[in-house]
Amino acid sequence: MTIGGIEEGQLEKLQNFLKNNLKIPKINLEIKNTIFFPEFSHPKIIALQGIIASETKNKINAFLNLLQQELKFIPKNNHPFTPHITIGRVKGYIDRSQYEFKYENECSINNIDLMKSTLTPTGPIYEIIKNYNLIS
Repeated sequence: MTIGGIEEGQLEKLQNFLKNNLKIPKINLEIKNTIFFPEFSHPKIIALQGIIASETKNKINAFLNLLQQELKFIPKNNHPFTPHITIGRVKGYIDRSQYEFKYENECSINNIDLMKSTLTPTGPIYEIIKNYNLIS
């Protein structure tokens, strides 16, 4: 889940919130086919569609709503959580049909990483700040 740019002083508040409130069960993710974001205009993201149990999706959405209510520095996102695996980002125009493919697989998600990304001219550099285990 992308939280966006937060200031160093807010990081401790976010970490405490995650430690005390991240009560999401381990996620069984079914992976299907290619999807694009935004859905109805020129895509900026190419991803694989993720399918999870509706109960798990509801818990994730409730957690995200609580996160945004409690930590006012987290930007409000009016879209419900859409499980997906990002394959790449698009800088210009693409023909979607050239990038669509069929795919099917499954995986389990057992933890969530709080990550820092540092933007560089050659692309972002990612660093794990903290790892949070999901509930068994």
